[in-house]
Amino acid sequence: MPNRSDARQSIYQMLHTAWQASSHTRDEKLVWVNVSADVPIEPNQFNDTSVPSLWADVSVQHVSSEISSLRGTNGLKRYRRAGFVRVNVYTPTGDGLEFNDIVVGVVSDGLEGKTTANGVELRSASSQEVGNSGPWFQSVVTVEFEYDEVK
Repeated sequence: MPNRSDARQSIYQMLHTAWQASSHTRDEKLVWVNVSADVPIEPNQFNDTSVPSLWADVSVQHVSSEISSLRGTNGLKRYRRAGFVRVNVYTPTGDGLEFNDIVVGVVSDGLEGKTTANGVELRSASSQEVGNSGPWFQSVVTVEFEYDEVK
């Protein structure tokens, strides 16, 4: 049963595996929370071509916790942790939503209804089209999760 850090890392790994498995997203930029040096910037007036055409950022956010068992004979309790994974997907503007829908599907299908090796259960996925954000069109995918931690 994972702690917070182990749960977060296993979710990141599951998403990374799905991202690399798709021909649409393989080798495209996937940015983890608190790694600001990797965040793409908008192209400048000199037609900077180093800006990725597709990228996403991901964060895992814990939102609740409750005791879900009485203290055992070993003195340990089980805590039910819950939260959500938020993935901001950025695809090129001006290309319609078909490619955006494909990438949102890669994220949703890679997480929704899955369980990580250490017992993090990923639940329902939802997506919301946000709109233009610089040279990209942004959508947000949210996937609920929960797991038990014993301590």
